[in-house]
Amino acid sequence: MPGQCAAQALREGLRPMSALRPSPIAPTVDFERDGVQHGFL
Repeated sequence: MPGQCAAQALREGLRPMSALRPSPIAPTVDFERDGVQHGFL
């Protein structure tokens, strides 16, 4: 899966930030208002 590594990186590094806003470190991922991740490129 092309997004598997990216998903793991998100769980390890960006989960605390996902509730605030999309992280500038991960421009390939969008977060909805409730913090659900989607839009892997």
